[in-house]
Amino acid sequence: MQQKASCSKTPMEDIQLCANAAVGKAINEAIAWIVSDPAEQFLYKYPRECEIQANNRLKLAPVATESASTSAKERQSSIRAVTETNANKRIDWFRIDEFSLHQLVQLVYDYLSMWRLTPNTQYQVHLEKDAVSEQPQGCTYTLSAYFSRHLEQRRPLAMTKVNFKVYVSRLLPQFYPIMMTYRFENSNADYYALGSRRMGRLDFQRFFIDMALETKLGFYAQILKTIAFGNAQKKSRSADKHKDEREKRKELKAAVTTLCICAAKDSESRLTESSNGSETGNERHRKSDNE
Repeated sequence: MQQKASCSKTPMEDIQLCANAAVGKAINEAIAWIVSDPAEQFLYKYPRECEIQANNRLKLAPVATESASTSAKERQSSIRAVTETNANKRIDWFRIDEFSLHQLVQLVYDYLSMWRLTPNTQYQVHLEKDAVSEQPQGCTYTLSAYFSRHLEQRRPLAMTKVNFKVYVSRLLPQFYPIMMTYRFENSNADYYALGSRRMGRLDFQRFFIDMALETKLGFYAQILKTIAFGNAQKKSRSADKHKDEREKRKELKAAVTTLCICAAKDSESRLTESSNGSETGNERHRKSDNE
């Protein structure tokens, strides 16, 4: 109320006071916005790697410190070709005023094409179910990229996820590029796709992804090895069981055969004795008749 009263006056000192109050208020608001965004997701300097084309479209280029150099081990592998291919690649990037949700997934795909991943690493990008988050500074959009690799000559598929977030600021000029960050699985650090916090290389992502995939592939391989060992043990026990059963059947058959032979011999001996007894009786009868 006092400010309104002072602004209603026309003397020069009151005009100066109103101007100072307006400037002070704007500065305080700007400071409050800056303090509320320490991660520089909605308030950031114009990224030097965003090149403005003749048609006012933006191109995201590799930063000056990036190069196609690889380690001595990688020079003998197919990773070298992937690194050289992506070293100078540029992709289209969105300004704030041309942002479109239905093109967001393709933007992440384009950005992933700049990464120098190990060959045979596949990936898919999905917009999360609750993708949009409204905030005073702007909107946040959440996506996930799933990286996968098959175990050699096996069915199990190892997969790791990278979470992406895209920030569309309401505080910056409309010609500014949108901001993007990403976080690897089991990591608490956010990495920036552009701006002063962007990493100087685009091959470090391979380390995180390969480490996660190889750990899971090793775990799956150990499970398969354990299952195979268990199956071998089961087959061995089954074979031993069948062998014991066969031996028991043989023993039983031998015992039955022996018993049958003994019974046959006993029966034969009884028949012989009976026959001998009959013959003796007949002889006695014949003798008595002759007498």
